[in-house]
Amino acid sequence: MKQNEMEWIEYRSKLKDVIESSKLPRSIFYDLRGNHDSFGVPSPGGDHDFYQKYSINAILRRHGRVQSITLEVSASSYA
Repeated sequence: MKQNEMEWIEYRSKLKDVIESSKLPRSIFYDLRGNHDSFGVPSPGGDHDFYQKYSINAILRRHGRVQSITLEVSASSYA
């Protein structure tokens, strides 16, 4: 079993569409690497590490680990 690179290419394309249509800065998007992103990846950063190749974090050259996440919303989000 291995990851399908075409799915990652589609993921990157859809993410680009969301960023462009939302007009939000791409720096606010963050895709966390999950277990499924490591499945079938023999070595991080290798040829089959598609998360490292196609994720928004890869595009923005983010390499750190996430320790916690805080979600902030404005009061108008609930109106």
